[in-house]
Amino acid sequence: MTEIRDLTKVIEESLANSAADEIEILAFQTSNGLTRVANSEIHQNVAETNSAISIRAIVDNRIGVASTNRPEISAIDHAIDAAIAHAKVAPRIDDWPGLPNSVPHTHEVIVSATDDFSPGKRAELIREALTVAKNEKLTMAGSLETGRTNLYIGNIHTGVSKSFTSEASFSLVLMSLDSSGFSTWLGHNIEDLDISGLARAAARKALASRKPRDLEPGAYTVILEPAAVADLLGFLAYVGLGAQAVQEKRSFMVNNFNQQLLDPKITFLDDANDPRTIGPPFDFEGVPKEKVVFFDKGIARGVVYDSRTAARVGKKSTGHALPAPNPHGPFASNLILEPGETSLDNMIAETESGVLVTRFHYTNVEEPMKAVLTGMTRDGTFLIENGKLVGGLKNLRFTQSILDALSAVITVGSDSKLLPSLVGTCSCPSLKIENFNFTGISDK
Repeated sequence: MTEIRDLTKVIEESLANSAADEIEILAFQTSNGLTRVANSEIHQNVAETNSAISIRAIVDNRIGVASTNRPEISAIDHAIDAAIAHAKVAPRIDDWPGLPNSVPHTHEVIVSATDDFSPGKRAELIREALTVAKNEKLTMAGSLETGRTNLYIGNIHTGVSKSFTSEASFSLVLMSLDSSGFSTWLGHNIEDLDISGLARAAARKALASRKPRDLEPGAYTVILEPAAVADLLGFLAYVGLGAQAVQEKRSFMVNNFNQQLLDPKITFLDDANDPRTIGPPFDFEGVPKEKVVFFDKGIARGVVYDSRTAARVGKKSTGHALPAPNPHGPFASNLILEPGETSLDNMIAETESGVLVTRFHYTNVEEPMKAVLTGMTRDGTFLIENGKLVGGLKNLRFTQSILDALSAVITVGSDSKLLPSLVGTCSCPSLKIENFNFTGISDK
């Protein structure tokens, strides 16, 4: 991979040169390689090294933002001047609390094997998955990405916090003419990736779901595998677990703190310092991320804050700011659903009648205050009868309050997995839920 250089001194000098009342510099440097597969052939190799630098300038409680992708002092200073000019004509913010004053942090998870993984090595790994697909007469699509992300955040009140992380991700879909199976992986060390195992798991789903049958719409007992659970939890965080949503009275948490909203088997939190997740331990204002418990044994406990939403109610930021400009408020990006003690196989074996869902797609919000979502099943939906998978189902549309679903949990699985979420990641197990509402069926 192309080398990316340390920007600490460049940012410190630009902060010192600024004429704004307050100034913040957020910089990303990425150096990534990506290999894509379609129709069982590698069709794209991409290598990109880039910088993205965002400036937030405050003048008389007015905020201006500008950006550049050139990591030189002259370019950053030019962007600072532009941000100051924007601030001077922006509306005044009467409740502006000032930029946070935090002790700078350094976070490093550098894995040379991941940083230096070449296109040839990615092709060799992908060949292993393609061999599984070929042996089972399935078609493969997927991607493998490896590389490094350097993050810097500093303002005039602090030094520069920085995070240097190596990350790799892989996902694949194996397809027959009328079925498909999905697997995915995310981590720091590419050497932890068992690509053949993932391919075999996806192949089993694709083969077992051939000749899918119809299922009448209705309420069913479902077993949602971790990828499906992560999708729902990401949207739950989006619609209601940030302080701005609460303050604007559009969150299901309003008037419900310390109330039993979910099943007691559900403990759901955000914790960037937990070893089950990945990512920097500070937010995009440089504030250290605190552990925030949303639901403790089903009881509603807390939401995440950034510096502005915290100042409005006399609280301290929990370290969950998004990059400016940000109309959405704070967001949880290291979601964790605590696992149970039952394996996925046992969950299936204990189900007299139900549906197994591998993952969802096209998920959207229908009613935020009740956390009602709609979406489709994908890449492995199965009918369960008498404790066994008896065949594939055509993809189903769901329309379901996630609060209601998490209030109807029968079993929490032991099979936690780290997965991409709506923003950041989610570590979660499978869930068995009763009365999950399917409202339609796909032709495919």
